[in-house]
Amino acid sequence: MELTVDGDAGGLTLQELSPSCNIRDVQEELQRRCGVPVKQQLLTFSGAALGPSQTLGELDGSPLHLTSFAQLVKLSPLRLPATEQRGIQLNQLEALIRFLAERSCPSGLVPWHDRWGSRIFLKDLNLYHLADWVICPSTAEDKCSYVELIASDAEAQKPHWFVSHAWQEPVQDFLTCLRGHATVRQLEEEVAYWVCAYANNQHELGNDLRFNPRETSFFRAMQLCGGVLLVLDPLATPFDRVWCCFELAMALTDLVAPQGRFLLDIATVSQGAAELLTDGMVPSELKNEHCVCAGAGGKAKAKREETFPIELIQRALEIDIVAASASREVDKLRILNSIGGLPEEELDTNLPEPLPEERKESYQRVNRSLRSIFALASVSQVVSKDLKRLMPAICQALQEDSSRRSVHLSFANSLMFKDPDLLCIARALPPNLTDLLRLDLRSCHGLSDASVLELAGAIRRLGELRALFLDFYMCVRLTDASIHEIFTAMQGLEEMRELDINLRGLLKVSCSVLAPLTAALRTMPSLRKLHLNLAQTRQSAKAAEQLTQTLEQLAQLQILKLYFTDCPLVDDAAASSLGKSLSGMALHESILCFSGTAITDAGMAGLCQGLRCLAEMQRTTLRFRGCHRLTVASLQELGEAMSVLPLLQKLVVETGKCRQLPRSHARRFAGPCEQVLASPAFQRGVPDVPDQISDPSCSPSSCASQPLDPKAEAVVRLFQETGALEPEDLYAVLRALEPTLSQESYEQLEKAAESKDAEQILRWLLDVQA
Repeated sequence: MELTVDGDAGGLTLQELSPSCNIRDVQEELQRRCGVPVKQQLLTFSGAALGPSQTLGELDGSPLHLTSFAQLVKLSPLRLPATEQRGIQLNQLEALIRFLAERSCPSGLVPWHDRWGSRIFLKDLNLYHLADWVICPSTAEDKCSYVELIASDAEAQKPHWFVSHAWQEPVQDFLTCLRGHATVRQLEEEVAYWVCAYANNQHELGNDLRFNPRETSFFRAMQLCGGVLLVLDPLATPFDRVWCCFELAMALTDLVAPQGRFLLDIATVSQGAAELLTDGMVPSELKNEHCVCAGAGGKAKAKREETFPIELIQRALEIDIVAASASREVDKLRILNSIGGLPEEELDTNLPEPLPEERKESYQRVNRSLRSIFALASVSQVVSKDLKRLMPAICQALQEDSSRRSVHLSFANSLMFKDPDLLCIARALPPNLTDLLRLDLRSCHGLSDASVLELAGAIRRLGELRALFLDFYMCVRLTDASIHEIFTAMQGLEEMRELDINLRGLLKVSCSVLAPLTAALRTMPSLRKLHLNLAQTRQSAKAAEQLTQTLEQLAQLQILKLYFTDCPLVDDAAASSLGKSLSGMALHESILCFSGTAITDAGMAGLCQGLRCLAEMQRTTLRFRGCHRLTVASLQELGEAMSVLPLLQKLVVETGKCRQLPRSHARRFAGPCEQVLASPAFQRGVPDVPDQISDPSCSPSSCASQPLDPKAEAVVRLFQETGALEPEDLYAVLRALEPTLSQESYEQLEKAAESKDAEQILRWLLDVQA
């Protein structure tokens, strides 16, 4: 008989075949005629796979279809005994997609059928299809994982991210999600993701899906990775899969990543493009945050995430691990028994009916934990999209998670986040928070004292809290009333290790709030990190002095960041008392900012008395910008104090716009300590010649007549052409800032000018002046 083989055989005709000839004989003939090894062949008939023992007589003489895996996989696998080490790289996934695309017809149909006999379009082909038609057939002869058959270097396959997903989504969408994730996260091209279908040996799943779910390849792989990427299909199927729920519960509650906190990113495809919710800011956003202005990164993150279909996350608020499904019922049974605390030898025991209360509670604990995780991941989007109807469900999910130990929320620059939202969140804060409460509320102009007073009440209930971060930057409606209560509430936080409070720009906040703050600090003997930003608040000399005196009691403090920027009444008394407090500390890092204060050479001398005692200091930033009473003597005093610190590596000193300093001294000094201190500004014998260029009589017009650096001139022209700001005014500001502008700063200025984002550039300029 005669047989035609199409597909990768190209319509090859085999003649003089006997009806008793089996498929293995056909494959061997194809190997001789086409050069495709038998182990890399898949022969199908009418969309169904043919086994090697089937005979031609069982068929009707219609053409067979050959799929050759020769261009996709290697002839011999690279054995990787540890399943958890079998990550897959993006270029390897892209090669797989190309392989599929090349074997689909113009209409998009691939040459195989699904398990119900229906034809499959490439755009719909999912991992179930892929396992049946590519992964299992290509690895059958070697009985290995797919990764082992495509890998050349074991080290390159080590995973960085664990992917949790159902097998429902099309493989093209799956790759789109991973590619989008790698791009947004700025991961290296060689980054590897751990994906169960490619990592597990599909022919010996019993070895990878161990009796105890906590000993599976899944769990071991998560322990190697820095985070989980949850890939959602349009139906958010993972929230209904017991394996996905278990993976997320274990990863996000039990594990710590090699580089610190375990991350959760969420990806999906919407209108053909990857959409991503990230756990924190990504590198480009962090760059904006640090190089453009505080808050710019959060703004960019919110913009990037605003198109994510947040309705998918709503499904997570209804997670029920007992009701979730699994492809193997025994897997679900073992997972539920493992969560219920049964020993390994009892994991196959059927669930008792009715469930005992303690078992119900163990499952509800997992449900509550997962619901709160996704509530926190989605709340900023709910606010920015004005989906306030979801806030009650989100706050309920947060409140019910009594096992939660930390909360980190950012609403930076949100015009939509208002009092009712903060009230709801404050009332929902779990009572057992111990590790961290971080609320980034910068530039939330819709907040008033009413909601912050409620927040103070919530903080008062968190007696075991060890880390508190509250950013109220430019929340301009806040007054003494709410901030006073926040500091009063902190007086019961005796376990505090890290405290970070930003009040910058709160023009209605006065020195009266420092009394409860100092009282609170006295109750925190174990404090290791303290960051207080009082810039542009109405502080008095006496209150500032009392605050700096209180710091003397914080003997375990290692990091201190203290800002009195643009508090013109703060004077030598605060600087000198801070110096006395520093003399008893063992600081490793500090930022001390007296820019725009009334400090004189006498205050600098007192401060330096303490600075010279910081034998363990490794890096410090000292800002005195616009301190018009400082002279060269202060810089010399400072140079002598810094020179005796044996461990000091990095030093930053800012003295721009100090009128009594020569222009060569009135600038920013930054770099290795020895390099900075080698400047003549910090050496004795330099004449004290005031620089007239900083005289306040210098008007915008007169500044505009003086030449700028060419880069600054280009930036000015950009703003002039776009009309983003009055160019003459900006010219004057750039002239004043010229010594502190870096190449990166110019690039950010140009971007701001081109986008006509006047608010962004104004904030950046404000930060630079501070």
